[in-house]
Amino acid sequence: MVNEIEAKRKSLIETARLYGMNDAATIQCSQELDELLLEQMKQQSKHPLPKNSRRMR
Repeated sequence: MVNEIEAKRKSLIETARLYGMNDAATIQCSQELDELLLEQMKQQSKHPLPKNSRRMR
């Protein structure tokens, strides 16, 4: 899932660079990235990390 999100993020950046932020292709890519992130958040909420694992040191 993380690799898929990273690939979509890179695609979004490139699409926005080529076509602009308001282009339909950029908006579509952004929405697809949103869906991937939402799915990841849902999965993480089902299997939360132990409390001590969440903190960055």
